[in-house]
Amino acid sequence: MKEKDTFTARQVAALLEDVRGEFRSVSEVVLPLREDMAEVKDRLTRVEERLIGVEDAVRLAIPDLS
Repeated sequence: MKEKDTFTARQVAALLEDVRGEFRSVSEVVLPLREDMAEVKDRLTRVEERLIGVEDAVRLAIPDLS
């Protein structure tokens, strides 16, 4: 191993702390997205249910409509 390929314990600790900070930054963005997506899924399910109801009502009101 060459001298330039070695790191001191302090350098490794600093690199690990930087990586830890990056993970924190990413998780701060990703965690709210999980909650937002759960809400979107819930709302989409309700929209689908209402749309099926509208389609059924239209079919009953206009039987010849395909």
